[in-house]
Amino acid sequence: MIDIMKIRTINIIIILLLAGFFSSSSVKAQNEEIVIIVNNENPVTDLTISQTKLYFLKKIKLRWPENNQSIKPVDRLETPQEKQTFYSKVLKMSSEDVEQYFIERQISNAIKPPEKKSSDLYVVEYICANKGAIGYISKSTYDNVKSKVKAVLYVK
Repeated sequence: MIDIMKIRTINIIIILLLAGFFSSSSVKAQNEEIVIIVNNENPVTDLTISQTKLYFLKKIKLRWPENNQSIKPVDRLETPQEKQTFYSKVLKMSSEDVEQYFIERQISNAIKPPEKKSSDLYVVEYICANKGAIGYISKSTYDNVKSKVKAVLYVK
């Protein structure tokens, strides 16, 4: 017969190992860098966090000053880590605040909310197809699509 204390000890070790695995993977997700991207034909080469916020929210301008293209922000449907990072570190707003902001803008100025895509790859596809587009993706995705879009800001 196996000693009950040994079984409990083994169970505790397994729980601690699993807890360590999950906490380290969530730390990795929280620390993953995002990249703000634009169409390759957009002459913009870099943006600050403040500029990115203004362009994404269409606060000051509706067109890129460098190429006169309509600014077309693209967002994510779900709330992946990239979206949480973008909202908190760039927009400095909650998801609810962003949603409310665009509802108010649509009512008062007929400003449409951003297109919403279900994955980084769909964001890249949208940006490739729209010269005025701006969006965000994970750094790991960007590393695989560097030739298709232009990075203008890295956010950690």
